[in-house]
Amino acid sequence: MAAKGKSRKGIRARKKRILTKKRMYKAKIRK
Repeated sequence: MAAKGKSRKGIRARKKRILTKKRMYKAKIRK
C-alpha cells in the first residue's frame, strides 16, 4: 500500500491531515 515515490510527501500530508482532523474534532466538542 505504501508508495516508494510518494513516501516522503505521503508522511507529510498524513501529519497535516491528522492535525486538521484533531482541530475539527476539538472545535466540534467546543461547540
